[in-house]
Amino acid sequence: MNLDWREAIDESDSECDDDGRHAVKPKAQRFYEYLKENADEGYDACGMSETTFTIEEFKFESNGGLPNPRSKNDRKQRLEDICQSIEFNKRKKMELYAVMGQELANMKYSYVKNKCEKCNQGASIYEVINHATCTKRNNIEKFFDKATSITGYTKDYINYFIHISNMCELYPKLLYASVSVDEMKRHRSYVEECMKEEADFWKVAS
Repeated sequence: MNLDWREAIDESDSECDDDGRHAVKPKAQRFYEYLKENADEGYDACGMSETTFTIEEFKFESNGGLPNPRSKNDRKQRLEDICQSIEFNKRKKMELYAVMGQELANMKYSYVKNKCEKCNQGASIYEVINHATCTKRNNIEKFFDKATSITGYTKDYINYFIHISNMCELYPKLLYASVSVDEMKRHRSYVEECMKEEADFWKVAS
């Protein structure tokens, strides 16, 4: 298991134009094109249904950012099972990372006991767990320590998996992709910028 995404990053492939500004990264562009093709193929292979190739037990279910209560033992066991499934799938199944991200998001949410007024008024779990005021009010480092002890992933990766789950809420066709999570993280900014511009492509039939 690659515990730190920085170990997987090679030298920067950014280029500069004549006036020194950064141009589009060719590798990032190629990766995004591959991601689109891969997601399209995965979606078509599933017959445009709501179920992907992932085992039904680990199916990603969009819940609009609402909390999903689960006992500590149940969540711990589920996270351990997801990690095993990720290893079995050679760490390339995006939906598994999204499912794990959901579990981690809900776990982190459970550590935010003292919420601000804004977050107490119907904010999504992603808004709450990323709200600086609320995270400062609560000992969130305990969450990261616990999550790392269960999954073996670093804080950087834990935050990234939570982010992937939120991305899959916004761009559900991403669930059907099977790509390197390290490469996805490496080109994250560029990929997200492109996904926002091509949001219609990343939608799926309801």
